[in-house]
Amino acid sequence: MPSSWFKLYFISLILVVVATLVSNVNTPSFWPILFLLIFFSSKFLPEFTGSRWVPTGKRYVNKMLDIANIKPNERVYDLGSGDGRIIIEAAKRKAHAIGIEIDPLKCIFTWLKIKMNKLNNAKIIWENFFNTNFKNADVVILYLLPETVQKLEGKLKKLKKGSRIVTYVFQLKGMKPIKSLEKEQIYLYKI
Repeated sequence: MPSSWFKLYFISLILVVVATLVSNVNTPSFWPILFLLIFFSSKFLPEFTGSRWVPTGKRYVNKMLDIANIKPNERVYDLGSGDGRIIIEAAKRKAHAIGIEIDPLKCIFTWLKIKMNKLNNAKIIWENFFNTNFKNADVVILYLLPETVQKLEGKLKKLKKGSRIVTYVFQLKGMKPIKSLEKEQIYLYKI
């Protein structure tokens, strides 16, 4: 979905919610309508951008971070970060962890997890990762569908020299991994 449509969608959503709040919160249909708007935004907006959420198991999260050999103070980006489990673990390893997520509910949930874990070196950004500048990343982590990764390959190749990319399940077609865990389907690439 183009970013102008994305912005228009959310502005419209906010206007509908505000108009409903101002009109009459006590109407019986208000709360179910609000719930449905939020639910459908959370469920279907990621589908439009090609980034359906499938959570990564903790075992795989640790293996992805291990293969990347993350060092303290490195910038680690998780594109399509979902519930933030990868950035939370990266931040616990003293990296500057940045999650990019389009789903507002998952962003709120991740923000709460960051606050509960008292992590000052982690943050979540509510944004479409196609519009994100992550050129300064030391590590980029991807668990995305192949067609989504293919659209990102141009941006990934512009990362600074020495940056690492970790993919889970799907490989980058235009690059050869420097290391892999075949059984787990985790692949490491270096720029």
